[in-house]
Amino acid sequence: MRLICFATAPLLLAACGGGGPLLPELGADLTHFGGCGDIIMYAVDEQDRAMVTFQTQGLVEEARASEDDEVEVVLDLSTAVATAQIEQGERVSSTVCNDVIVPPGPRVDRVWTATAGSATLHIRPVSGSEGAFADLVLESVVFSSDGAEDITVEEVVWTDVFVGWYAG
Repeated sequence: MRLICFATAPLLLAACGGGGPLLPELGADLTHFGGCGDIIMYAVDEQDRAMVTFQTQGLVEEARASEDDEVEVVLDLSTAVATAQIEQGERVSSTVCNDVIVPPGPRVDRVWTATAGSATLHIRPVSGSEGAFADLVLESVVFSSDGAEDITVEEVVWTDVFVGWYAG
């Protein structure tokens, strides 16, 4: 098993570990992060060749209904409640939080799917808006891909990502 550790804050990514099929695309290159919906969050490298995504459903709506200033939710990534993936290829982020796909669209060569680990979200609804700001920490995530050795990502952190809005 390969061990890789990340920390984004929010535009900085530091990685540790050996080479292999993932690090040449990610390295320290996650430069753009964003989010939408209820909830999709992503971080992509400058070349748009590698992207980490997180998805779950209904948490912005739940946070708005709670009337609290901030709601914390911890999710187990080994269940179907939330998913995390790493996609590698070309133009991998071209369809995320976007209702207009410019040809030729993405080319995804490899998908790594989380099979273990946790996601901790802090969601802060924005008054007068359907949206919210969210912080996300993925911890001790094991990613698997067909034909490749599993990798473990110790931590990926997003801060102040606006979610709850929908493209279109």
